Amino acid sequence: MSYSYSQVDKANLKWFPKDNAAKSLLAINLRVGVLRGLHPCNLNFRYPLSVIAGKNGSGKSTILAMACCAYHNTDTGYIPYDRKKSYYTFSDFFIQTEDEVKVEGIEISYSILSTKWKIKNSTEYRSGVGIQTRKKKRGGKWNKYERRLKRNVIFSGIQRIVPPGERTSDRNSIGRFQSIKIPEETRQKILDIASRVLGKTYTTLDLRTVNKSRLFVVDRKRSHYSGFNMGAGENAVFSLLIEFFSAGRNALLVIDEIELGLHEEAQRRLVEELKILCLEYHSQIICSTHSAIIIDSVPPEARFYIDSTENNTNIISGISSEFATGKLSGGRTKELTIFVEDDIAKEIIKNTLPVDLRTRVEIMPIGSDQAVLRQLCANYREEKNNIAILDGDKRKIKSQLIEQFKKYLETTRIDNCAEWIESHLFFLPGEEWPEKFLVSAVQSNTLESIAHKWNIPKERAEEILDSALLAGKHNEFHSLQEALGASREVIIADIVTNLKSETNVLNTIFDVVQTALAPQSTN
Repeated sequence: MSYSYSQVDKANLKWFPKDNAAKSLLAINLRVGVLRGLHPCNLNFRYPLSVIAGKNGSGKSTILAMACCAYHNTDTGYIPYDRKKSYYTFSDFFIQTEDEVKVEGIEISYSILSTKWKIKNSTEYRSGVGIQTRKKKRGGKWNKYERRLKRNVIFSGIQRIVPPGERTSDRNSIGRFQSIKIPEETRQKILDIASRVLGKTYTTLDLRTVNKSRLFVVDRKRSHYSGFNMGAGENAVFSLLIEFFSAGRNALLVIDEIELGLHEEAQRRLVEELKILCLEYHSQIICSTHSAIIIDSVPPEARFYIDSTENNTNIISGISSEFATGKLSGGRTKELTIFVEDDIAKEIIKNTLPVDLRTRVEIMPIGSDQAVLRQLCANYREEKNNIAILDGDKRKIKSQLIEQFKKYLETTRIDNCAEWIESHLFFLPGEEWPEKFLVSAVQSNTLESIAHKWNIPKERAEEILDSALLAGKHNEFHSLQEALGASREVIIADIVTNLKSETNVLNTIFDVVQTALAPQSTN
């Protein structure tokens, strides 16, 4: 399903790369070495709430740890409730027994937006994007942490969902918890957000602590209860919100498996609330997930999939949840996988192919043309049977796409990559985006038969199609849905069926797929 950008999304995309005071982390680049199974790779952040998916062991947690270690802090900076220091070091995350391979020979660079870049041989500072590098030579130590830019950073691991009743230290301290003051405005914001996320009306919140343990006590309707009797999701939501507001404006919150303890609707609501908080406080959130709901709840610019093998790490941006869940569910059994940009393209191809071809292929929406190219890069190395079919309006920039493919490839095996991409990269028919192409084609070629299919006069069909073309880019099918009272999938099937029966404008799709299947079908 295509993503609908809210006003919050648009505002977040606007401020994030421009607010120097926010100290936003714009990129992490593992330049040298292998860090806990993660090979050299680059991750570029374009939205303040980023979601990272991938199989277990792919490197998600490693990237979260690298993000936490991008910054230092002052002695007066915010100290997360379970820590003694206001900053993180690599030793907080990368711990080895004596017989494990040590972390060494590593170089990581961070691109950060700030007002505090020191001008060399000067007492002045400049604003903009700067690069800081963390290095650990073989047999040596990480270079000096205190040179890092200062920022409040919080890491929220999976321990947040462990109820106090399952922690021996909390059970033993039950009578020693003491209330601490929360600013009333902050308290009310937390209550309001938690109520919306969890679908329950909370009226009071008391935060109690002892040593490094924390206990929430709330009122809800006629119930008064503590974290000892909360569900895992409740504890997780209150924990995240307390940390966010305690850290204050411009902070970085790193969350491991953000969906833990929450049902699907609560996951969706939590992400919406966090996007609003990112906008209001110009803060940044980076999280890992296995949830399709979480992926679907953020813009394509905020989605990443880590695809790791024994010798390579490939980070694919702009993914769809369908792509991610397909990868997470294991290998495929189809003869050919067709990568497309979105579910519109999937429906067009699915309805164009005859059943004997359709049952042999898997059509996988990834989310963007760049995400498709990155996935083709992975397949170039692994030599899997895949092709890509991009939207027709991308045909005019084919040469640029091929050059971009070469850049993404990042390998010396480029002697035949131009020939390879020519045989694996294709386009939907037409020179426009798919929605406009289909509506224009059926209006020009099969108006009478589509009117008969929809059981309306020819003049009315033409009027409906005209209105769809005037609805604006990617809004064509929404206009048709309102006019016809049918789902998008049904409308696409109707139009494709008519075009197939009366024209040859979709024949190229059939030819491409048949050719791609031919080598395997002759074995």
